Amino acid sequence: MMGHAVDAPKELWYRLNNYWVYYFIALGAINLVVAFTLSEAAWIQFKVFGNLVLTFIFVFAQMPLLMKYIEVEEDDNSSDSASEESV
Repeated sequence: MMGHAVDAPKELWYRLNNYWVYYFIALGAINLVVAFTLSEAAWIQFKVFGNLVLTFIFVFAQMPLLMKYIEVEEDDNSSDSASEESV
């Protein structure tokens, strides 16, 4: 479905894949530290909210690498309807 939307070189995909591997290893290590050093309630809060926030930050940190390869498709129907409305 979106295979054509990001036409990045294989080297970039390889690098991004490695970033995800390192991210999940680090997240797992952080999870273990939180689970064994803090209370169960704090660990649950970290699992629910901390993982989500860290993942969003990680995803948005990768956006500059992908932005120059993202192809935006122009919708012909929206431009036609806009020109018809202005007439």
